Amino acid sequence: MSVDHKEMGQRIAKRRKVLNLTQEEVADRAGLTPTHVRNIERALTKCSLEALCKICQALEVTPDYLFLGVLKPADEDQMASVVASLQLCDKKQLKLAAALIACVVDESS
Repeated sequence: MSVDHKEMGQRIAKRRKVLNLTQEEVADRAGLTPTHVRNIERALTKCSLEALCKICQALEVTPDYLFLGVLKPADEDQMASVVASLQLCDKKQLKLAAALIACVVDESS
């Protein structure tokens, strides 16, 4: 299996845009230079394993997303716990939970 650096760069750019981050903000979060992030996104530079790990942390994704395009929650156990709790809610509680989640997501955007 070979790494498609062009697709990986496109996934990095896509995820960055979903999080409403600039290349400079990703670089700052990852401890990389903006030029390095830009070059990785454009597949002008191959991404080292160390840089890949830093970018994954900055973009809150696992490496399999960048390699394969499979987006998994960073903490699957916590996600499963939240889903299980939501399944116990009545209609009114579910509506309240949905509103709370929307507020949290809006605040982080």
